[in-house]
Amino acid sequence: YNGTAFGISHKLNQTTYFRPHLKDEDTKGLYFIGSSTHPGNGVSVIIEGTKILTKLIQDDIYKCKI
Repeated sequence: YNGTAFGISHKLNQTTYFRPHLKDEDTKGLYFIGSSTHPGNGVSVIIEGTKILTKLIQDDIYKCKI
């Protein structure tokens, strides 16, 4: 719904910072990764995003947040 073949559409309100972030703010322990999340698409960006997400999950586990 309102997306493209490879993720959410590229409207102004669905680009850059406005894309879904790696960690859900409302649901504890829910994380996202992929081309439709912030920071964005592209293989190198997704690999870097995965590294960031891994660190975020490790930090949350260490702080006993999940």
